[in-house]
Amino acid sequence: VASVETYEHMIHMSAKDRNLPRAEEFMEEMLQLGIAITEKAFCAVIKACATSASKDRADHWLNEMKGSRFTPSEEVWLDVLTAYSYSSKSDCERLLTRMYLDGYTISTKHFTKVIQSAVKNNDPEAAERWFQMLGKSGNNPDMNAYGACLLGWLNARNFEKMEEKFVEIKENSRSLGNKPPSVFIYTMMLKGCEVIPEAGGVSTAVRYWTYMKQDGVEPNMHSYDVMLTILMKFRRRDAVAKMLEVMIERKVAVKRNS
Repeated sequence: VASVETYEHMIHMSAKDRNLPRAEEFMEEMLQLGIAITEKAFCAVIKACATSASKDRADHWLNEMKGSRFTPSEEVWLDVLTAYSYSSKSDCERLLTRMYLDGYTISTKHFTKVIQSAVKNNDPEAAERWFQMLGKSGNNPDMNAYGACLLGWLNARNFEKMEEKFVEIKENSRSLGNKPPSVFIYTMMLKGCEVIPEAGGVSTAVRYWTYMKQDGVEPNMHSYDVMLTILMKFRRRDAVAKMLEVMIERKVAVKRNS
């Protein structure tokens, strides 16, 4: 008979492979052999539910875990929220409410998962509403929470709201560890300049590129790619050539269509 540690490892590997049926087979095998299911095994199978986007099975194993007198950790609740997020934002919202009513500590990460679910379901207003609730909860929004809201407004093609959120990030840098907007945030602002006509095109993109450099944020391959697309769209051939030279000098990967 395999050891408890071996079962824990196999369930964990099944979660990494997004193979929920296999993870559950190991759980059932442990039960049949009379092996007490450990906290690690429960955490691993719930992780498998998250990677397989199975809300119902996540609920099942969460209840089994609590029935075994284990207290779900922050990470476990995040995995359950992840499983819920593939269903609908309302499901995610109900779960967060249930956590609160059951007395569990709700962290910034939990709120962010609900915000991301709203964005995934094309509801930036709901994402913004939960972002505001995050701030009122006593938790400080992190860059991931800001980034999720920003992505929601980008998908909604609302550059005005994107700029409002960007200003918020700059104004609240102290609560973000005195860090500037991340390269992901700046790349989204550039993407807004590319796909939203009202954004102002190349002039606005150049402004955000300048902000990024002033903040000491190093552009990544995606930042360069978006900026190149904007420059080519507005026929700034000299600027394209200069940027390609910089990318080659810095060994930034150049896409074939650039």
